[in-house]
Amino acid sequence: MKKSNLIVAAIAVLVAAAAVTLGAYTNDRMMEKVARKMETDEMASKPMDTYTLKFLSGILYQPDQPTPLNFTVVDKDGKRLNYDQYKIEHEKRMHVIVASHDLSQFQHVHPIFDTGTNSFTLPGFSFPTAGVYRIFTDFVADSHNAIDNDKMSDHEGVQYQDVIVGKPSNDEVKPLGPPTNSDIVDGNTIKLTIKPGKSKTDKVLDFVIARDSKPVTDIQKYLGALGHLVVLREGDLEYIHTHALTTDIDSQTGTVSFDVDFKQSGSYKAFAQFQHDNKVLTTSFVVNID
Repeated sequence: MKKSNLIVAAIAVLVAAAAVTLGAYTNDRMMEKVARKMETDEMASKPMDTYTLKFLSGILYQPDQPTPLNFTVVDKDGKRLNYDQYKIEHEKRMHVIVASHDLSQFQHVHPIFDTGTNSFTLPGFSFPTAGVYRIFTDFVADSHNAIDNDKMSDHEGVQYQDVIVGKPSNDEVKPLGPPTNSDIVDGNTIKLTIKPGKSKTDKVLDFVIARDSKPVTDIQKYLGALGHLVVLREGDLEYIHTHALTTDIDSQTGTVSFDVDFKQSGSYKAFAQFQHDNKVLTTSFVVNID
């Protein structure tokens, strides 16, 4: 091969390498821009968080295998909150809500606090199936801005993190489907009706609980309330956590009502919990909001 041909070939190799490098650099820059836009959009949609959730387990989770779930919460200076900084809210210092991204799985649990490490532990927690899960920590710290309502999801202490369990399916998540209004849990028939609330976005969710065609009028308080309701929106898992409108256990009618502010339209999964005969009843409904 002539010397001139060798020079041309070398230049071609250098140009190709530069193109690859430039392409990779351009792609990286584009990804950085996308990431920055997503971060900016998220920051614009909600105030800066006062607290940050940090998982300490550092392990791979497998379905239906009890595994310790360890986490802590740090303030804006990176310091772990201590035991006394967590206020008791509905009889617990920390509520943990775990839901799969397809909203087929739901758990409401309460971890143990370790004063030595200022961290929480769920010692034998199990994810029932493989998939992607979102873990919400719901708490009130002594330095939070006071909010005069009973919606825990409005407190600054709501943080979340996603975890992968096992080998999630590559199949697309199935839509929630049409609204549902009836469920049977432990021999109790629970029916849901939805009424307009005080504002355009407000809805009142009435859960009518019956057994043997008779209203159940002896619902017990569960964690300080006649009922707990967690509502998650399909897709982005927008989080709402509220409680029964009344705490009067002496004049029950068989209907437990909740006030829910649906700020956005979409399909939601509503998980309601009640206690009867010392058993926690968990029911779920699909709710469509136009």
